[in-house]
Amino acid sequence: MYCTTSTPRIFRQNRMSRPSVQGTRGDAAPAGQVLLDHKSPRANIVVYDDRFEIALALPGYGREAIDITLDNDLLKIESTTSSDQTDVIFQRREFSVRAFKRFYRLPESVDTSSIDAIMEDGILTIVMKKKPEAIPTPPKKINIH
Repeated sequence: MYCTTSTPRIFRQNRMSRPSVQGTRGDAAPAGQVLLDHKSPRANIVVYDDRFEIALALPGYGREAIDITLDNDLLKIESTTSSDQTDVIFQRREFSVRAFKRFYRLPESVDTSSIDAIMEDGILTIVMKKKPEAIPTPPKKINIH
């Protein structure tokens, strides 16, 4: 079941009860929606006039530990890295670096040839430019003669 709201959103979240989300077409969210499992890192999605940005909080992950792939309009972000240490006894453990998968069904307005990713200070930012026809044009003043 996908979230529904009265206001349109570009990306909607669906919290999955399964430990991981399979990357098959049958499990993929409808256009503009997000599949999210309970181990996934938190994300912010920002919509600008000319682009979309997805920022994921990934402290402890190196850029070489993260894979980003695009299959048609399905953006997949994953890591198989794990910091599980079997020889260590924790007195208290509040965080760990875990394997995860995030899927985003991109809207048609994304120019898939211009997607870029930047990793800085534990934040992965994926920048997706909009197609030229999807960028809103400013209002034009029409003179009366």
